[in-house]
Amino acid sequence: FEDVPGLPRGLADVARDIFESARGAVLFVDEAYRLWDPHGRSYFQEATDEIVSMLTEDEFKGKMVVIFAGYSKPMREMLDNVNPGLKSRVSEIIDFPDFDAKSSAELAELMLQKRKRLQVSDEVKAALPTYTEKLVSTPNYANGRDVDNWVKRIASECARRDHPSVVDVEAVQVATDKMIEHMTGKKGGGKKKKKKKKQLA
Repeated sequence: FEDVPGLPRGLADVARDIFESARGAVLFVDEAYRLWDPHGRSYFQEATDEIVSMLTEDEFKGKMVVIFAGYSKPMREMLDNVNPGLKSRVSEIIDFPDFDAKSSAELAELMLQKRKRLQVSDEVKAALPTYTEKLVSTPNYANGRDVDNWVKRIASECARRDHPSVVDVEAVQVATDKMIEHMTGKKGGGKKKKKKKKQLA
């Protein structure tokens, strides 16, 4: 909502305009936990109260699907603390597990081959889970987004080499080190933290 033109009119009006534009379709609200402001700034509450009201109005009820998405812990805090009517109007909560090393490696392999058009040898395929294990153990690993960033770094490393269309283990190693340094702010990564899960409500 902070980036929506028309904020000076008040977030209730902005929220209603968004709902009206999504009628008959799906409205996906990403980072929905931001609807609850622990500092109590009134404009967040204004938007939430309007959303709760619209979810039961005949104009919108049964005429659209609203998905609230975000990480599990802040989403649950939002539902527990924001307007109590919102939680009662959420009909289903779906938790998506974090990517493990294997699924991250499989996604990276697919993206390298299909999106980046790079050749991935059996040696590299076998090595990928070793490097994704380092990534998933890094604090605040962001699943698909970080796999995408990692793949871009690998492709960038390949572009500097004699055979830019071929992925080699060294390129993966260098890209992984740079990725972890970027994620942690220091070389070698940081202490392992419990990762957040993405949740849809």
